[in-house]
Amino acid sequence: MTIGWLGLTMFTGFLFIFGVIRKKAAIVLLATAAGTLNIASVMSLVQMIVFALVIMIYVPSVAIIAALVRETGRKNALLITFL
Repeated sequence: MTIGWLGLTMFTGFLFIFGVIRKKAAIVLLATAAGTLNIASVMSLVQMIVFALVIMIYVPSVAIIAALVRETGRKNALLITFL
């Protein structure tokens, strides 16, 4: 998904999983996953912008998923989360 649809590098895939748990951690872990603090050396400017936007806007957090379960039910919450 991260390579095909979003055009991101391979190592960013697992960071989206961390984004569900804690959004800020996913962005901080980007430097660790890249193996350098110079993210520009492993990702283009467009990739950095796409990653930041997707992690901050699209990837739902645990709190949002819990609220969806309470408001819409488990089945609809999972459907919304994965779509």
